[in-house]
Amino acid sequence: MPVDLSKPHSDRRRVNRDAAAGIRQDGMHSREIEMKRNRGEISCAECRRLKIKCDKQIPCQSCQARCASLCPNGSLATGQGTRFVIAATEHLHRRIARMGDRIRQLEDALAVLQASHSTEPHPLLGESSIIADSGGLDEQLQESDDEGAGEVLKSLGTLSVSDHGLSRFFGSTGGSDLLLVCCTEDSTGSPSQKTESDSSGRSLLPPQLQRFSYSFPFTPMGPVKETTLLIRNCLPAWEQALSMAESYLENAAWIFRSVTRHQLINEMLPAIYGKQLAYPSEDYSGPHDLALLFSIFALGSVLDVNLPTAAAESEGEHYNQLALAALCLQPVFEKPSLVTVQTLHITSIYNAMLGSDISSGKTSMESTWSLVALAAHLALSVQTLTVLIDRDPARWETDPKIVQRRRMVFWDLFIADSWHALSNGRPPAFNRAYIDCKFPRDEDIPNTLEPGVFIFRFAFECTAEIVARTLTATSPRYTTIRELDRKIRDFNPPPQILEMIRASGDDPRSLPLSASMSVFMFSNIPDVMLLSLHRNFFVQALIEDPEDPIKGQYAPSFLATVRASKKILQRVEAQLQLQPVMTCRFWTIWTFTFSAAVVFAFIATRGPLSPLANDAMKELDRGCSLIKEAAKHNRRAAKAFDILDRMRDKAKKALMVARNAPPHPRADGAAWGVKQEELDDEFTVYAGRTKVFRSGGVSPSGIPPQAPMVPGPTHDEHAAHAQVHLPPGQSMIGEWLAGQEQYVGYDPHYVTSIELPPPTPHQPQHHQYGGYSPEQPQYTLEVVPPHNNIW
Repeated sequence: MPVDLSKPHSDRRRVNRDAAAGIRQDGMHSREIEMKRNRGEISCAECRRLKIKCDKQIPCQSCQARCASLCPNGSLATGQGTRFVIAATEHLHRRIARMGDRIRQLEDALAVLQASHSTEPHPLLGESSIIADSGGLDEQLQESDDEGAGEVLKSLGTLSVSDHGLSRFFGSTGGSDLLLVCCTEDSTGSPSQKTESDSSGRSLLPPQLQRFSYSFPFTPMGPVKETTLLIRNCLPAWEQALSMAESYLENAAWIFRSVTRHQLINEMLPAIYGKQLAYPSEDYSGPHDLALLFSIFALGSVLDVNLPTAAAESEGEHYNQLALAALCLQPVFEKPSLVTVQTLHITSIYNAMLGSDISSGKTSMESTWSLVALAAHLALSVQTLTVLIDRDPARWETDPKIVQRRRMVFWDLFIADSWHALSNGRPPAFNRAYIDCKFPRDEDIPNTLEPGVFIFRFAFECTAEIVARTLTATSPRYTTIRELDRKIRDFNPPPQILEMIRASGDDPRSLPLSASMSVFMFSNIPDVMLLSLHRNFFVQALIEDPEDPIKGQYAPSFLATVRASKKILQRVEAQLQLQPVMTCRFWTIWTFTFSAAVVFAFIATRGPLSPLANDAMKELDRGCSLIKEAAKHNRRAAKAFDILDRMRDKAKKALMVARNAPPHPRADGAAWGVKQEELDDEFTVYAGRTKVFRSGGVSPSGIPPQAPMVPGPTHDEHAAHAQVHLPPGQSMIGEWLAGQEQYVGYDPHYVTSIELPPPTPHQPQHHQYGGYSPEQPQYTLEVVPPHNNIW
């Protein structure tokens, strides 16, 4: 058809513009209608389609019974068979129809094949195995949703409320810390609680410095310049400062790496003490620089193996209060610097190791977690963000030394945040989705990756992954737990770590202190992670079948928890012989030692007729012996021993009653002289189940320390009876685990295949500690040295 040239081009373009304008007007009209429906001004789309009256609520009354999720702008498809909301998705209907046809074809083929071999119908062709065409799918979906909601209610965590109204929340992975928090308030008999360091460090300070220290993290009214001079006058002599700095670098920097030797020895100390600077451009004249130095002095004093425990605690408390006072000289929340973040992080480490509440003088895990969270959030501030956290600092910082330092501080803080989140069961401060900071290199060895990169990578890929997938509002499925388990086991340590472990196999005593502690901690990391990951399902396996937990669906979690707990106790026992002073003073060691010992307490108490009961009692005695030794020098271990000793008494009583009582079908601890509510409370707390737990001067089991549980033999008779019936000889837990793992198809391939001889005890590093030897009864259990292959 020839082109019509009678109309000018402008008219044709005007028609196109008019059509486009109409389309835009239609779109605007549709959006306006949707907005009116959202505001409840007009009828919803489904009521308009059905031509019925709408009450203009969201969702409206008529849609609540049929399609509440579609109201107000959605509507169901028209036609036959469109009762359900799923009918609004035509593509799903087509796919379901094709799948239904395919299922019927397969059923017909299976029936023909079965008829050629047997006269009996195939089990899969029974009526119970076929989903009804009408409503069956929807009923299963509804049941699945209800089951998922139940899991959320069971594993949201535990809220602890004291008699004074103080509430603390611990998530599903924070059971061990919650048990420690809920132990007896007045543990005056603990050896470490009798030290005089609680108030001596603070009382030696002038009143003006005490006021600033008490005011942390706020700045009180007062002369800042005069207070700064007072704090500077409290600096120790140069030789003593170097000694405490070396103590920190030797005994703490192997795991806490935010302050390097280069920064401390070459920059900070000369600048603050007025010595000749190797790097004159560095400025350490601010009050937070003083706070960082005093916090290093505090941690170095506590970890000084040449000082008695009481003297180390007193000196550390003195310098810690000076650090807090120096922090208050300048507002912490305004313009935080890199040094501010470093100071808060090291202060949190000191508080976890030896920190005290001002009012009660007892250790506080809450303060430690708060300090870590504060450091993390200050690091996310505008001034620090672009050079420390979310983005790699090399994009903005030109000095390679500062770039590496900021990377080191970030990753060290990231480890602390992820591990505290896992141990407390609380959300982390850092989100991995916003992080692209590279791993640091050692400032003292340029162009080489820091050996601690292994820990940074493990925290990012495993620890943070577990936190992100298990501490959500929706409880994880068991398949998720198995996936995370495999991720931990498949994580490969770097060649440097493996070489260090192999080199230490012949003579562990030849390693220096920092290397020995590093290998010990590296070896325990995977087992501690597995213990935290499987704890909830380990408890569930014991609840379902106390006498034979591997019969249930959570048998892999039970086996993984028992194996990890046994290996932790073995390594701690060997390391306590190698480095008694340092092993006793590190709080993290006794936190996961306590968690491992509680596993065996539950096995012996809940299932005294289990084939593992006697050997579990032996492992529990081993754990109590270890923690009792550390309780003389460690506050956290002292609190752990109080509650663990009571759990051991209940386990001994359950074993004694079980041997003399007639068999009870599927009997748990309630049948063996242990109150069911006590056992349920402990299980609930340890597994992180949803519960409000009220405590105040009582143990987690609800029993005062001196109150008898039920009428019966005395405590001494219990102990004597259990002592006689504990069989001597080799522990059978390892052999039993190997057989049961094959039974359930569980292959823990991470377990080392090299068994090294246990290290021989040697002279302790200080006269105060004495040689460690487990309390009676002594067992000839095989001991896995701390320096063999981790995976």
